[in-house]
Amino acid sequence: MTEFYAGLLEGKVRQHDKYQMEFKLDYSPLPSLEYNRYSIELYFFVPKSLLIDRDTYKREEFYDDMASLIRYKTPHISIKELGNFESKTSPLARIKKLLSCYEKSSDLEIVKELKLFGNIIRSEMRKTIRQLIDGAENETEAIRDCLDELKKLRLAYSSLEHELQESNCGKLAMQTYHYVDEFWSLTWDYYLTGLLNELKEKGLEELMFRDISQMILEEKQRRESAGYRILAK
Repeated sequence: MTEFYAGLLEGKVRQHDKYQMEFKLDYSPLPSLEYNRYSIELYFFVPKSLLIDRDTYKREEFYDDMASLIRYKTPHISIKELGNFESKTSPLARIKKLLSCYEKSSDLEIVKELKLFGNIIRSEMRKTIRQLIDGAENETEAIRDCLDELKKLRLAYSSLEHELQESNCGKLAMQTYHYVDEFWSLTWDYYLTGLLNELKEKGLEELMFRDISQMILEEKQRRESAGYRILAK
């Protein structure tokens, strides 16, 4: 398993860095309860040679070393649905609706939707690329469809820049658009490059190789023209 592919897996337990372990847990609140309580039981099996016990590592130290972070689960919205301006679930569709009757008070809502889009597109690209790699031997058409949907979504997102400028939206909304644009561009570069390398090992056909390479190159050129960061190879 390559390092890139391992990063596509949404494991519940993983090594965060040299000194930390990360546990990812899902909580589903019960609407029928006013308060929801959850408990976790963990068992650590530590080699005696490390000399870690109740005397050398106090209970208080253990809990001090723990960090708990809670966030909303990223919604699942397909790449195709994200680019559909008629969709009720796409953040881009909601931004377009806000711009159609723009008021200065809409800026914070636009910023929120842009950030949500950035989170969703990263999650969806990771999941989609993993599925393409897993089924790569007989999924040439699926890969081509995915590339087409990504191109359409790129056009849909880019079209919002002009609408934001025309509406004379606030500086924060415009900055956030460009931050998310750069973030997505770098995400695009990372996942498509990873896909290309993985599929090369599986005997990717020459035409598909050229198509993916061209998309990566065009996105790099777009970042250059926009003044965004360029990844060193």
